[in-house]
Amino acid sequence: SQTLFAKMAREGDAATFRNFCARRPHDENSDSQLAQTLFAKSISFNSLLNIRHEEKVGLDFIFDREARRSEMYAHVRDHIKGLVKSSEAIRSRKRQSYYAGICEAFPTLDNLLTPITVREFEFIKSSTSKDVNSIKIPLDGPYMIAIMTLDRYFTDTLRAKYENDPSELEYAVKRALTLAIAEHVIRPQVEALAKAGAKWIQLDEPSLTNDYEHIPVFVEGINAVVNGIDGVKFSIHICYPNRRTFTHKNGYELLFPHILRLDPRIAHLSLELANAD
Repeated sequence: SQTLFAKMAREGDAATFRNFCARRPHDENSDSQLAQTLFAKSISFNSLLNIRHEEKVGLDFIFDREARRSEMYAHVRDHIKGLVKSSEAIRSRKRQSYYAGICEAFPTLDNLLTPITVREFEFIKSSTSKDVNSIKIPLDGPYMIAIMTLDRYFTDTLRAKYENDPSELEYAVKRALTLAIAEHVIRPQVEALAKAGAKWIQLDEPSLTNDYEHIPVFVEGINAVVNGIDGVKFSIHICYPNRRTFTHKNGYELLFPHILRLDPRIAHLSLELANAD
């Protein structure tokens, strides 16, 4: 199969191969089974290609650029029991849109995503000569999943308690959803990665400063993920600071003083400074 991949890459036939592999099997015939097999192999090839590119340019720390993930949010959403995919897309930023999960029951992780996450790490580890400390595994942060999810379950559960204060209800719902996702969706993946030998896990929290009144919820969620897990370096990636004027943006200063209450296991902050442009 590696010879086939190399041949197609040399001959510029990657688009044809990708289109063929992307066909999902719809019946039991051998052609659909072949498409499924080649599709899986093409993902591994893409992962390996990304690793080699990063090694070639001399990056100190590598990953496979999430080659096995369909999309940042959907990759996790589709593995959370209790979430139902919305039938309508939500515009998020400029031309970007996504299909939210609707939380209709207490969110828990299925039995599929954690093994996928571990295999992702193990493939990278087996495909590079770099030390395991040089491999970074990014995961969605719990607050990110919570703010991209439409909640019904916790809203119904907590409405009576906060019926006279909509803002307090919103905060309580976001906190409950974030902590549930932290403990029952993200932490199981982190524990499995640590057990498999991963040494660096990044938790992605884009758009954190868009609703800075909820930053304490983000802190609680992160702490619930990493508390008690030793032998792993944890980092947080944050992007999309608030745009104030055409030439000025801020937002990261709003992380303080809340960010000082992060678990000391968080040893690294990765801040985007240009994507919002």
